[in-house]
Amino acid sequence: MTRTNTLGQPIGEAVEGFSPRPTPERASLRGEHCVLLPLSSRRDGPELHAQFAQDRDGRDWTYLSQGPFQDPQSFLAWLDTAERSPDPLFYTVFCEGLA
Repeated sequence: MTRTNTLGQPIGEAVEGFSPRPTPERASLRGEHCVLLPLSSRRDGPELHAQFAQDRDGRDWTYLSQGPFQDPQSFLAWLDTAERSPDPLFYTVFCEGLA
């Protein structure tokens, strides 16, 4: 028998013994070649905006759910929201030695 969701759409079979997993922590993640730091609009905003502003035809935004932004203020306002987001968590990638 096919299970359906509340919209009547078919979904997969129930997973035996499933339990929700804990929410990931906002923590720095250090790898061999880079470090991921939880997004900080104050720390990261100006440089991220400067980098994205170099994109003149919108290609950098193709696979992103937000943007492009018309001005720095709207970008920074979105970044403030993204920083506080519990899901998804946003990170900034830094080359090792730069963070």
